[in-house]
Amino acid sequence: MAITSQDVIDAGKTSIEFVMHVSDVLNEHVDPETADEIIKQIKTEM
Repeated sequence: MAITSQDVIDAGKTSIEFVMHVSDVLNEHVDPETADEIIKQIKTEM
C-alpha cells in the first residue's frame, strides 16, 4: 500500500488537531509559559 499525498495531509491535520487539543488541556492546568514549552517539545518530537 503506497502512501499518498492525501495520507500525508491527513497525518498533518491529525498532528495539528492533537497539538491544539494538548494546548487546550495544558492551558487549563498550567501557566501559558509552561504550556508553550511543552507544545514546542511535542512539535520537536513529531
